[in-house]
Amino acid sequence: MMTITEACNLFLRNRRTANCRSTTLEKYGQALARIEHHLCDQEGLNEVTEMKSIHFNNYLATRVTEKSAAARNDRAVIMVWLAWLREEDAVASLNWSRRIPSIRTDEPEPMCLCWEDIPKLLDAILNQPGRENLPKYRDYAIARLMLDTGLREGEVVRLKTDDISLSRQHVRVSNEAKGRRARTVWFGRKTAQVVNYYLDLRNSMKCSTTCLFVNRSGGPLVEHSLYRNISAAGKRAGLNGLTVHSLRHTAATLMHLRGMPLESLRKILGHADVRLTIRYTHLASEDVERDYRAASPLDTLDI
Repeated sequence: MMTITEACNLFLRNRRTANCRSTTLEKYGQALARIEHHLCDQEGLNEVTEMKSIHFNNYLATRVTEKSAAARNDRAVIMVWLAWLREEDAVASLNWSRRIPSIRTDEPEPMCLCWEDIPKLLDAILNQPGRENLPKYRDYAIARLMLDTGLREGEVVRLKTDDISLSRQHVRVSNEAKGRRARTVWFGRKTAQVVNYYLDLRNSMKCSTTCLFVNRSGGPLVEHSLYRNISAAGKRAGLNGLTVHSLRHTAATLMHLRGMPLESLRKILGHADVRLTIRYTHLASEDVERDYRAASPLDTLDI
């Protein structure tokens, strides 16, 4: 029999050998420490075979009172951990795990830029007096690439120089760490020109990484720096509340408004389920009104 403490430790060891990212490992470790404490100290359990859905539901209920996003993240960790236990034959059945409900969140959707906001943001990134050319044009290239492709911020910082083809204007995105298949995403001619200019700056310095986007020292750019830089640019442009994920949200929405079929958009965004794609395709009320005015049933008839 495997104890809950042993199961937590073995799972984390397995994630390390699977080359799981350090930030993900940290998230797993923190969540499992809280879960182990609840199961063992609050519920009085010892072995994994004693676990039932009610024990996890009780735990998640305490997390929802703190923040719904925290409960949602912990539920994701629970489901990954339980699936691993089943693969390791540590538990005979996980049918009861279906009774662990999804966590609804009232968090607002990321900001979606309108057409006139995009030049404001790009100008705020590019026109920063006193800032060095490399970080300035790097952030400019990243913003254009994300707005043109809908890439996730994590995917952008993990891109390697060999992943991008300027001649064919596409980038190969690998998501092995999350179990997703690699996909090809295309970008436009103007974005290719900006990325090419950035690459000239990158190639003029000594880099210690094969990552496409680097910091001033030639090391890999980290997500936290990207978050900070894009948010700061948004504030300078008067776009308070802008986050780096807003760029992906904007790209998806604008591609949808331009008429891209939902299935094509799903593949571009790397979603496994089209239901995930639908939430990116909200239409602003003015867009709905514009489409209605063009398609009014009676206004198009001479009556």
